[in-house]
Amino acid sequence: DKLAWVKKYFGGDSQENIFFRKVVFSSVKQLSRGDILIDDRTTKGAAEFAGRHIHFGSSQFPDWQSVLDELS
Repeated sequence: DKLAWVKKYFGGDSQENIFFRKVVFSSVKQLSRGDILIDDRTTKGAAEFAGRHIHFGSSQFPDWQSVLDELS
């Protein structure tokens, strides 16, 4: 469950938790708005996302450390 994973690694659903307030789960990614989409697929609109798509699990971003390095 994605929501349980977010709560475990980024904290609960407290209003003080800015990350939790900004995260969006969607199966229609091309309709999402934002600067960066981190997703493990290129389907369901991820490839058509208007911002930057970081394809998690790809050869360029095989793990979370590579994503963090890119965003730092």
